[in-house]
Amino acid sequence: MGDVTPTKRAIAHRAAELFENKGVGNTSVGDICQAAGVARSTLYYHFRSKSDIVRYLVSYEYLAAELADAARGAGEPGGSGGDTDGVSGASGDPLGDSDPVGALLTIPRTFIGHLTKFGPDLLAKVFAQDLTGGEYFFTRDYRNMSRVLVPHIRRAQDAGLITNPCDAAELANLSVFVLSQVAYIWACSGGDFDLAAESELHLRKLYGIAPRHA
Repeated sequence: MGDVTPTKRAIAHRAAELFENKGVGNTSVGDICQAAGVARSTLYYHFRSKSDIVRYLVSYEYLAAELADAARGAGEPGGSGGDTDGVSGASGDPLGDSDPVGALLTIPRTFIGHLTKFGPDLLAKVFAQDLTGGEYFFTRDYRNMSRVLVPHIRRAQDAGLITNPCDAAELANLSVFVLSQVAYIWACSGGDFDLAAESELHLRKLYGIAPRHA
């Protein structure tokens, strides 16, 4: 179930569209199968349940595949999973080196944009699963995001664009922690504040972004 295949991503993509339009509670497994054009057996080969699909949609595995498609200029999200180590592909880092701060903030911006399109209710369900299952998905799943942030943080530090002198790996881990906590509060509050703006505000304070990049 862990392999990223075109079929798995196509199922997830169609489920995401249904969740956005109808809500998670009003979407059945049958609805997802019909929208994706697959049999139930195919869906259950890739996912254990509808809850498993929900969890996959906010996973870094899914986000990284979407980022890889965007970097290649792919059109259909159900296409090849490609490189899912984060945002880097065989041709190098698609975010580029010319603006370390811009690249550094692009990753969390994309992540937050990914979460907000599903709304606070879906994310709250993921957090609820964590509480009952004893596994906090951010600490496990988003280690890859932390690893991808490290070189951007180092470049920004070397260029004097961020002033926090902490080790880049530590700052990257703290970045994921900040994002997860703000997302948790947003989900629990029913989305009553701007998640993107609040997340970026806290990250800028954490990094100590120089005024000329404020």
